[in-house]
Amino acid sequence: MEFFGAVRGRGAEPRSVTQPGRVRRAALAGLLLVALAGCTSFVSEFYFEKGVSSGSQGNSEQAIRDLTKALDWDPDNWQARSNRAVFYTDRGDYDLAIADLDVLISRDPSQPAFFHNRGRAEMLKGDYARAIADFSEAIRLSPKSARTFNDRGLAYARAGHSDRARADFLEALRRLPSMSIPHTNLALLDAAQNDFKAAEAESAQAIEGAPFQTAYVRDRCLIRTMAGNFTAAMEDCTRAVAMSNESSTHRIMGELLLRTNRPDQALAEFETAFALAPYDTEPSESQAMALYGRALAETALQRQADADRDFAAARRLSPGVSDDVSTIRRWAGPPQPL
Repeated sequence: MEFFGAVRGRGAEPRSVTQPGRVRRAALAGLLLVALAGCTSFVSEFYFEKGVSSGSQGNSEQAIRDLTKALDWDPDNWQARSNRAVFYTDRGDYDLAIADLDVLISRDPSQPAFFHNRGRAEMLKGDYARAIADFSEAIRLSPKSARTFNDRGLAYARAGHSDRARADFLEALRRLPSMSIPHTNLALLDAAQNDFKAAEAESAQAIEGAPFQTAYVRDRCLIRTMAGNFTAAMEDCTRAVAMSNESSTHRIMGELLLRTNRPDQALAEFETAFALAPYDTEPSESQAMALYGRALAETALQRQADADRDFAAARRLSPGVSDDVSTIRRWAGPPQPL
């Protein structure tokens, strides 16, 4: 007699339960997936750290390549995406920076830094209304950030809203009195409105707070050039060039030399400014202004064919480039709609 459930031999066991071989294969597959996920995260983190290191050494191109590899391995590596956006902005690839920050904000709209960084890219792109909206959202999320007030003030200034710009610069100082950059921005705002006495005072405070900051010495050179105080301006420009070899400083030096009737020397400064422009925070704008300045020097030297070519190239890069080689006069222009 055969009983149900009786052992029938090795090849006849019931198949209704999972076989041990299948269990082992499933377990191994699971372990492999876990290991692969860990490996993916590890490789992504490796390229992230490598990218940060490259960027800290001034190699933004390599930093972008490394951070892109980090995102190839792990698209959710938000630190890699955030840092890549910063390097894209520094390189002048504002649309790429904004695209990265759009992704970050869509995933986590509670981070003020994402809105701040997108606002910065939009401001440098010239989209002041969007920049101000993003800076305002960053301030709503983090009301104590003096830096965000300062940067929103810059966007207001560039859009021609000088009263709102001044209010933001002063608010930045109220929140962080030791901060120097709002002083130099107030100085430039005063200079744009031809109040050179107030501009000198604000500029002096900025330099006193950060005496080794090239930008503040360079900005005072610009202010003194605009005011016609050429001797003092030359001292500041010479000091700024010695402190740091930057496109903006050579461009302002070129403008100063033009105004003191030395077009041959001015031409050399504008050529240096153009060569250094790709390393500036606003490379396209810096190239346009260097080309425009070079064209002015070529005109003074009666090299009109060269000048016409440079004028055209400058306007292709920046249609709004003007006879004033600096951008500060634009702060006093008619307000743009926001």
